[in-house]
Amino acid sequence: MAVDPDVAELLAFSQEIARQLPGDFDITIAPVMDAWGFTTEERHVPAPDALAAAMALVDSEELSVDTEASAASLARAGMEVDLGAVAKGFAAREAEAAIRDAGGTSAMLDLGGNVTVIGAKEDGSPWRVAVKDPRDTGSYLCVLALTDVTLSTSGGYERYFEEDGVRYHHIIDPETGYPADSGLLSVTVVSADHLLADALSTALFVAGPAHAAGRRGGPAGGRRRRGAAFFSSAGGEQLFDRLRRLRG
Repeated sequence: MAVDPDVAELLAFSQEIARQLPGDFDITIAPVMDAWGFTTEERHVPAPDALAAAMALVDSEELSVDTEASAASLARAGMEVDLGAVAKGFAAREAEAAIRDAGGTSAMLDLGGNVTVIGAKEDGSPWRVAVKDPRDTGSYLCVLALTDVTLSTSGGYERYFEEDGVRYHHIIDPETGYPADSGLLSVTVVSADHLLADALSTALFVAGPAHAAGRRGGPAGGRRRRGAAFFSSAGGEQLFDRLRRLRG
């Protein structure tokens, strides 16, 4: 079916991330998000049979994308895509382009968990962006000095529900169909590539620090980018890991 060229680009980018980070990122997770009620206000732990049926529809390899023709299709009825893991990155990229087209050279865009800084501040100094503490959202873990990058944070501390005394957050592990349980409370990624920062913060949250540290090959083919990731775990460890071969 025909899709908007921007949608085709997002689908192709997301599919490539899924191929580079199998099991950690998959935009065909939408039926599972529906089963948990995260796409509505009726959030609940799904029945095992309902979850199994939804999980059977998760496979990004069954998504076909033709960016030249601006077309995409899914192999089976019932399959859906969820672009939530890249939507803010896309919005930030488009907003930055609009600002620059209008002659703007200095700005900060805060989309909630996704902050893009354009240039430096008017006095020439870098923008200072705080990384929220997931254990105390009124506080912060650190403050980063940034210029011309996007900072994206993913965590299970803002969008969740509780059932029978158990908290369930919205970042679903594509391999289990349950909220990711990697031992992390949040992941922040900084990159010059808006989409990559957004996608990787989700994928690395699912992967966990040990697995993520081995992902140095860098997802998403094309020009190479530098970036950094900041992990906050339930045990209180804080680890900066230089992701030297991020591509955008």
